[in-house]
Amino acid sequence: MKEDFFVDNCTIYSPVMAARRVVDIVKGYFGSDSISVNGSEVEWDSVSVIVGNSKLVLNSKVRKSPGDDFSRLIMSTHTYLSKIPETEGKDTVLKSILSTKWMIGVVSEPGFEESPSHEECVFKICQELEAMVFNGQGMLSGAGDELLMP
Repeated sequence: MKEDFFVDNCTIYSPVMAARRVVDIVKGYFGSDSISVNGSEVEWDSVSVIVGNSKLVLNSKVRKSPGDDFSRLIMSTHTYLSKIPETEGKDTVLKSILSTKWMIGVVSEPGFEESPSHEECVFKICQELEAMVFNGQGMLSGAGDELLMP
């Protein structure tokens, strides 16, 4: 995993929706007592993790209709990354963005990212879902490797 790519606030782009699996991964890293699920474990709106005075929130986003927030986020990410000069794998990343079925917004309050489990958990979710993570700069693999960066 690259140390200089931050995922404190990022978005996971997943080709599948596996809400229960994500809850299980989060519980594995932080324990059941530290998490709160808004919705059912198989179809949640958000999962919050509270450790001490810090909080990590995972927000679920799915496509509901053409032109919705999900669709606009897909298109804006695709447009942003499509402007990066041609590199090996660029077309694959852009196609994967358009094939996204589920996004998970990751919001980390100050102090939470100091826990190594935070990044490990984000990348474990990506690996399990065969997903990518956009950190505001570029797209990373589930292993934290650069897929497409400016």
